[in-house]
Amino acid sequence: MTSVLLIDDDSVFTDLLKRQLEKSGLRCTTAIGGQDALLKMDTDQFDYATLDLNLGQDNGLAYIPKLLEKDPQIKIIIVTGFASFQTAVDAIKLGAWQYLPKPIRAKDIMDLLRDTPLPPPASLPALDALEREHIQSAMQQCNYNISKAAHLLGISRRTLQRKLKKRIF
Repeated sequence: MTSVLLIDDDSVFTDLLKRQLEKSGLRCTTAIGGQDALLKMDTDQFDYATLDLNLGQDNGLAYIPKLLEKDPQIKIIIVTGFASFQTAVDAIKLGAWQYLPKPIRAKDIMDLLRDTPLPPPASLPALDALEREHIQSAMQQCNYNISKAAHLLGISRRTLQRKLKKRIF
C-alpha cells in the first residue's frame, strides 16, 4: 500500500487531506512541522511526503535534505500557499519531486501518484530468478528426471525442456 507523510503546521488541513487520501486507498500519517516529520520517519517508511514551505517559524525548504537523508527514495511534493518561481526552482534543486500551489485537493495528489508508479521494492528477487530456483528445486527433488519434474511443476515435459534450454541451470 502506498504511504504518504503529510507535513504541515495546519492540523485541520492535514487531517482533512488525510481522510480524503485514505478513502482513495493510501496509508497516510500526519506530522505537525518538520521535527515531528523527522521523528515519524525514524519509526516508519513512506513512499511520498507532502511538505508545506511555511511551517510556522520553520522554512520547509530546510527539511527537504533532512527528509532525503532519512530516506533517499522518498518523493517529496512541495505544497505551498506562497508559490513562486524561485521557491519552485529552489525546492527542485534541493531534491523535491513535485511542487503544487495551494489550494490543493486530494484529487491533485492522487493524479500525481497515479501517473507515477512506484518501482518494485529492491528486496524482491526478479521473477526469472524465482522461476529458475523453483525449477532447480523440482529437478533436484526428481533426481533430474525431466518427466517427473514437469509433472511436479504442473507443466508439460516439452515446456520444461524449453525453459531449461533457454537458461543454463
